[in-house]
Amino acid sequence: MGPFIPSITLTDPNKITSPILESTVYSEIGDEVPGVLGKAMTSRGRLVKVWKANPDNQLYDKYFCHGHSLGTYRRHGYSVFSGKDILAALEDDCDEIGVFHPPWEVMKLLIAGDIISFSNLEQGIIHTVVVVNVPWYAGFLGARQTKKDTLNEIMVASKKGTNLECVKYLSSVRFTYSCAQIIRFWRARRHTFWQTWV
Repeated sequence: MGPFIPSITLTDPNKITSPILESTVYSEIGDEVPGVLGKAMTSRGRLVKVWKANPDNQLYDKYFCHGHSLGTYRRHGYSVFSGKDILAALEDDCDEIGVFHPPWEVMKLLIAGDIISFSNLEQGIIHTVVVVNVPWYAGFLGARQTKKDTLNEIMVASKKGTNLECVKYLSSVRFTYSCAQIIRFWRARRHTFWQTWV
């Protein structure tokens, strides 16, 4: 993902849009959190809508889950919007490595730094997290292993709206986003180690 490109509108004499008032696009960040809208370019040249917080915002009000998961907040200071924008960013800058069912098959493929997206049919992608740890024995799970047990083995880093970043089991995030009908797994094409640990 490229740097932040400010959004300039004809109706805004200051050449910025502030505060952000698009709760239908991303309600978790909150309507009253000030920031500016902009665009960023994916590696394939598509422009996606992004949000950049005002400099005087509290740290936890400066970005949300997609800025955390993609690492765009730490590299460029913005978060990509939910729905079609984060989908375009993932499609252009990552490779899809699997879908949720069955989770133990995907566990064999996951490594630290992979991104997991949660989608529902109405809004598209509503949340993303980053894989922090997959146990070394993930590929050797026996027949007695249940889906719930499998999800309790994967640790992910998450940020929900203006909440602080935290590390959780994937099962906990799955419970929080129980409305998600589709869970997909992605790997950044320039994968080294999770780029947001800077």
